[in-house]
Amino acid sequence: MKWMLPVLVGILLVPSVTAQFADTTDVVLVEIPVVVTHDGEALRGLTKANFALESDGDEQAIFGVEMVDLLDPEAQVPSAAQRHVLFVFDLGFSTPESLAKARGQVARTLDALHASDLIGVALFIPTRGARMVLNFTSDRSQVEVALASLGAPALIETADDPLGLVLGELGSVENADGEVVDWLSAIADSEVDARTRVIAMTRSFADFARALAPIEGSKEVFFFSEGFDGALLTRTGGGRSGERAAEAGELWMVGEMGTESFEDDRLEKAFDEMIESVRRAGMTMQLIDIGEQSRGFRANDGLTALARDSGGSLYESVDTFSAALPDILGRSSVRYVVSYQPKDLKLDGMYRELEIDLVDAPRGARIAHRAGYYAPTPHAQKSALQRQVSSASLLLANEASGQIDASVLAAPFPISGEEAYVPVLVEVSGDSLIGDQEDLPLEIFLYARDQDGGIHDFLPQTLGLDLKQHGKALEERGLKFWGHLDLDPGSYRVQVLVRNSATGHHATRQVMLEVPAFEQGETTLLPPFFPEQPGIWLLAREGEERQRANAPYPFLNGEQPFIPAVRPRVAGDGKTSFVIQGFHLDNGVDVVADLFDHTGTSMGDRAEVDVVGTWTVQDGKQTIDAVLETDDLDAGFYRLDVSTTETGGAAQHASLWVEVAE
Repeated sequence: MKWMLPVLVGILLVPSVTAQFADTTDVVLVEIPVVVTHDGEALRGLTKANFALESDGDEQAIFGVEMVDLLDPEAQVPSAAQRHVLFVFDLGFSTPESLAKARGQVARTLDALHASDLIGVALFIPTRGARMVLNFTSDRSQVEVALASLGAPALIETADDPLGLVLGELGSVENADGEVVDWLSAIADSEVDARTRVIAMTRSFADFARALAPIEGSKEVFFFSEGFDGALLTRTGGGRSGERAAEAGELWMVGEMGTESFEDDRLEKAFDEMIESVRRAGMTMQLIDIGEQSRGFRANDGLTALARDSGGSLYESVDTFSAALPDILGRSSVRYVVSYQPKDLKLDGMYRELEIDLVDAPRGARIAHRAGYYAPTPHAQKSALQRQVSSASLLLANEASGQIDASVLAAPFPISGEEAYVPVLVEVSGDSLIGDQEDLPLEIFLYARDQDGGIHDFLPQTLGLDLKQHGKALEERGLKFWGHLDLDPGSYRVQVLVRNSATGHHATRQVMLEVPAFEQGETTLLPPFFPEQPGIWLLAREGEERQRANAPYPFLNGEQPFIPAVRPRVAGDGKTSFVIQGFHLDNGVDVVADLFDHTGTSMGDRAEVDVVGTWTVQDGKQTIDAVLETDDLDAGFYRLDVSTTETGGAAQHASLWVEVAE
C-alpha cells in the first residue's frame, strides 16, 4: 500500500496530444430509518400501509417503504439504512492505562458488526474537545489500526488523508501498549477541574451530534469511560449533604436554608443542549464503564445519567458490553426506510420534527426512529468536522448522487514486477460546475475499496480554476481530470467524489474494476476506448509528486497516443471509430458487441459493430480497431457491451456507456 500527500496543482492545458439528500435540488427526498420490534425481536414483513407520518404536526404522504435485513449477508444496504458506529474513548475521566486496555477488548468485538456498518474512532480530550482519530470507514484494517494506536503518532506510518478514512499502516513497535499510554498521558490535562471537564465533554458530544445530524442512516455511539460523579449533573447534588457540597466549593454553593444550587447554570445548560442535539441527530448513546478500582464516588451515576437522558444504556464493564453487543445490534438489524417528499422545503438548516406511527401492527409492537431531521445547510455554514464527516459519508454511500454532472473511466495496465497502474479519468460538465463565483475551488477524491470495504489506495486532489482564464473552455465542454491508483490484483470499487468547495455542489460516482494478475498471464479485456480530438476539454492531471515515473503512456493505438472519452458522444446516424484492447487474449480471438438502451433492450439492426483489420500487439497489449455504426437512434444513453470468445480460456467482457446527443 502506498500513501501519498495531497498536492495543490495548477491546470495543464493540452492543445495537442504528442507524448442523499441533494441539498439544492427542487425536490428533496427525506429517508428515515425505522426500527420496529415485537417481544424484543425485530418485526419483519411490514409495508407502506403499516406506517403513518407527520412532519411538524402535518400529515405527510409516504413516498415509499423499504425493508433492509442486515442479518442477510447478501443484503444491499442503502445509505439511509446504514449504521454509523462511533467508538469514543474518554480521556477526561479515565486513566491512559485503562483506555489502553479497553481498546484491545473493543477490537475483539468488531466481528459482531455488519459488513455494511461504517466505523469511526474518536478521543475526548478535556482541553481540546473531541477529535476524530478515524472517520467513519468500511475498512476494518484501518479500524484496527485506530484502536491499536488511538492516534499515537509513533505507532502509525501516516497517510495524509483529508477525509480521515485512512490512518496508514501500523508500525512494528515492541511496546505498543506503552506507546499508547505515553501518548494519552502527553495529551491529557489532569489540572482541569471535574466540572470544566464535564462541560467540555457535553459540548463535544453536542458538536459530534451536529456534525452527524445530516448523515443518513443511524448513529450508534459507544462511550468508554471510568465515569464521573453523577452529582455534577444534578441541582440537588444527587442527595449529598451540605458539608460534602461545601467541600466541592468550586462546583457548588450552599444557600442560607442549606439547599444546594449551581454556582451558575453553564453546566446544566451545556448538558441540556447536548441531550437535545443527540436527540435531534438520531444518535443512540451506550455508556461503558471501564474503571476497575474504587474511585470514592459512584462513578456510574454520571454515566447512568448520560445513558438515561440520551435514551441509551449503561454497561458496567467492557466484557459486559462485548457480550451484549450482538443483542444491541440485533434489535436494529431489520430496519425500514420510510421516505417522503416535503413540499416547499427551505434549505435553511432548520430542524423539522417527525412522528411515525404504526398502523394495523401486532399488539405490543414498538417503533423507534429519529425525532426529526435538519433541512440541508448551505455548505459555507458547515464546520470543518461537518464537511469531513459528510464528505466521507457521501463517498462511501455506494450510490450516485449530487448536482454536478460527472462520469468516470478506470482501466488497469501492467508494470513489470509492480502494482498495476490504473489511470482514472473523470469528466465533469462545465455547465454544472460554473456558478456566480470568479474562482472555482474544486476537490476531487479517488478511493479504491475491495469487496470487504478495505481501502487499498486513494488520491485527494485540490484544483484552483481561474474562471476569467478558463471559463470559456469550461463552458464549451468541461474539465477532464487524470489521476491514477496503484493496485494489486483483485476486485475493486473505485469511488469518486467531485465537489465545488465554495458552493458544496458535488457528484459521487463509482465504477467496478477488475485488476488481473498480469504477471501470471491472466487475461483481461479493457473498456472500449473512443479516442477524442485534442483540445476539447480543459485537462488537469494529478501533481508531479503523485505521478508514477516508470509508468509508460497507457493510451496508445500502435504508435499513436490518444486520450479516451469517458462518456463518448456518438451520432444517432453515422459511424464512430473506437479501439478494443486487452492482455493475454488468445491469438485470433473473435469479438462480438451489442448496444443496449437503459432498459437493457438490444438496439439490434439500428446499431452494429464492425471489427476492422487484425489484432496488433505492442508491449504485451493487444489492439484491434472497430466501428460503431448507428441508424436512427434516439437521443439518450446506451451501453456498449464488448465480449471475446476465447478458445482456450474464459470469455472476457467489458462495457461503456455512450451518449447519443439530440
